[in-house]
This record gives sequence, C-alpha cells and structure tokens, in this order.
Amino acid sequence: SPQIPLLFMGEEWAASSPFMFFVDFSDDERLAAAVREGRSREFARFRDFADESAADKIPDPTMPVSARISVLRWEERLASPHAEVIADTKRLLQLRRAEILPLTRTAYAGANWHERAENAINIAWHYEGGHLRLLANFEEPRFTAEIQPGERAIWKSETAKLDGELAHLPSWSGVMLKQTP
Repeated sequence: SPQIPLLFMGEEWAASSPFMFFVDFSDDERLAAAVREGRSREFARFRDFADESAADKIPDPTMPVSARISVLRWEERLASPHAEVIADTKRLLQLRRAEILPLTRTAYAGANWHERAENAINIAWHYEGGHLRLLANFEEPRFTAEIQPGERAIWKSETAKLDGELAHLPSWSGVMLKQTP
C-alpha cells in the first residue's frame, strides 16, 4: 500500500523472539503495580485471556524477564526461514521505492474500497500520476476480478493467477495493480 511500512523489532525477518511490552519502574513500586494491573485489565477484554487461569499467562511488563525474552537473536536472520523472509522484505521495499513512491509524490486524489463477498477486498488509491489497486482474498471461495485496461501487476502472491483481463485469487492470495497515464 502507499502508506509508510511499519516494521517492529525483527519483523522484517520473522524473528522468533516475541515483541513484549516491558518497563523498568523498579524505583516506583506504586507505578509498577498500576502498570501490571492495567495490563491485566486490558488483556481481560480478550476472549483468550478472560478466565483467570489464562490471565496467569500474561507476561508481567515490570519483570526483567519480559525485557530479556524480547532481545533479538540477530544471528537467526542469516538462517532459514528467516533469511528468506528478510530477502522478501527487502524485495518488497525495493518494489515500493521503484513503483509506489513515485505515485505518492504526485497529488493524492482519494481512495475507495469494496468488499467483494465476505472474503475479498478491492482497494484503490488514486493519484494525479496514476492509481494502485490491491485485490486480496482471505478465504474460500476463489475470487475473480477484472483487471482494468492499462493496469499491470507490480506484485502478486504465488497462487494468484492472471490471464489477461482477469485476476483469479484462491484463498490467502493477492495482487497489486498499477496504472499510469
């Protein structure tokens, strides 16, 4: 999408270490207790943490172990499957620089989106210099959409199929189309 990508701590290589919330309020026990209790209240709203036995699994953000388990293992980015993920991330960022960024430097003319059935979306971002359109399907059944005249695919998932004027998207697939005048 044209938005600035946000990558968090190792996300660019699918780091195995979790991205935990942690704080050091060792000098203020009242504040530490308030954070700990507030975090429990926040998690209680999630169905998976509603009962008390599950609530015990919520990491205590005031404990040093919460910070320690968040430390990235930098060496893993060189091994599979992390090396493949970081290569894909780099490729997508290069694609963004070459294909999407030039459009975002022209006047923004709005966006529109449509849900296609319950499982698919069609989002378009319009600029003076052209438009981008994302077609994505999140589950069965297969979704088929028209490719507009002048649009070309700048990215597609492995399972997406393009045959001239149509994009065929099985579950968990997508295509990004670009049109320039």
